[in-house]
Amino acid sequence: MDLDTELEGGRALVVDGSWAGEPVRLINVYAPSDVGERRELFQHLRPQLVTSRTIMMGGDINCILESGGRCGTRAGEGWMDDAAKLLAEMVVGPDLLELDEEMEQEGVMPHTLREGMIALLYKHKGERCNLKNWCPISLLNVDYKILAKKMVNRLKGAMGEIVHPDQTCEVPGRRVTDSLALIRDTIQYITDRNIRAALVCLDQEKAFDRVSHEFMGRVLQGFGLGDRFCNYVRIMYTDIFSSVMLLAEYIRKNPNIRGIPTPGDAKKEVKCTLYMDDVTLFSTDGKSVQSLLEACKDFGKASGAKINVDKSQAKLFGCWDLCNEPLPFPIEAGLVKILGIWFGGPGAAAKSWNERLAKVKQKQGFWSLRHLSIEGKALVLRNDSLPMLQYVTQAWPLLANIAWAVNSMVFYFVWHSRMDRVKRSVMHKEQCKEGKAVPDIPTILRAFFVLGCVRITLLNENKDHSAYRVFCVFLLPVWTRLGWGGVAGSR
Repeated sequence: MDLDTELEGGRALVVDGSWAGEPVRLINVYAPSDVGERRELFQHLRPQLVTSRTIMMGGDINCILESGGRCGTRAGEGWMDDAAKLLAEMVVGPDLLELDEEMEQEGVMPHTLREGMIALLYKHKGERCNLKNWCPISLLNVDYKILAKKMVNRLKGAMGEIVHPDQTCEVPGRRVTDSLALIRDTIQYITDRNIRAALVCLDQEKAFDRVSHEFMGRVLQGFGLGDRFCNYVRIMYTDIFSSVMLLAEYIRKNPNIRGIPTPGDAKKEVKCTLYMDDVTLFSTDGKSVQSLLEACKDFGKASGAKINVDKSQAKLFGCWDLCNEPLPFPIEAGLVKILGIWFGGPGAAAKSWNERLAKVKQKQGFWSLRHLSIEGKALVLRNDSLPMLQYVTQAWPLLANIAWAVNSMVFYFVWHSRMDRVKRSVMHKEQCKEGKAVPDIPTILRAFFVLGCVRITLLNENKDHSAYRVFCVFLLPVWTRLGWGGVAGSR
């Protein structure tokens, strides 16, 4: 693909507002980090792990191979079947262990592991000459992913100690849905007491492309993760280079590339937990928001991060004088979507459910083209439709009208007609009891919601977590306002 046809005049718009046409400037388009700010930031960073908990490296490559190379939690993300797993353990495993030891001794990876292929995908919005409108996809060596997964597995055991309790995503023992409950209950508390507050959703501009490798290494050392672990991370970023498929004839073996070049599955856990992307917070006045922005700017000078003001937004509650307390973000008058769920006012629960139901119906339409048996459709409902709906229950209970819509959707999918041919109570029975094992999705979703409430209030070991404190105080009024009484009598 010709550069001149994709980027206007062979140039790209750089973050500082200038235009770049040289290959070196096209690679390193982001502003450099401020060494002084970085030094000041690390002066306040203290080790979070005691010496006995320092991460030790070891050979757990075989465990990764036994998992089928699965780097995520979904069943479809593995790349090996059972036969390939056995072959990998017998043949690939010993070679990878030998490679692992050799890398630590020599301090560098082999040439094939250090190269990545970057494909640029246009987002189909904005000007093509603006690099912000292009999405880089890194294609990496599978051996590199296995070794990176070993690092992720080692890091998991320490995540709970070095990451703040309010950050719940991808930390063992925590759930991102705790943040949903915290946002929901905080908004309810603010609304009930007519408290002036602003819900601010910050979005980082090219969050993971801007990560400085030096900054990342200093953070790992500052948290006390151990010299051996930090050295191994350094090895995985030593003398790496990428070939940009769009600019392959211009760019080759440039060691100055910024950003984490491994956004694939093997680094998913590290990417989500060690560097902030989307941040949601509550503020009670404009000065707090300005102080927040100053803190983000100082952090950006040290790390290279930058807040995307255009994509960030604020939802205001109570009385605000925007003339005297202006906010630098777009003000959202309606509902706000956070982590895929709508919040911010009446109708948020219904909109969240209806939006998710529309996606489920669309997928069921594709499944209907396969002319499945009833048993096959029951399997689709359990393994495809139910998980899609389950996520919403972590924030909003199943309202009565939504429960009716879910039941109608389920049995229309089963019979491909609005006329039931067998009693629904019979269809819900197991096959050993002369039923068809069609899941009772509304009942299951209600159980998921109750389980989430019980887990936060009774089973939560971290009593200092914000979600626990807010939820315990406002449990009953929140249930009433969310329509729990209507749900209880909906059957």
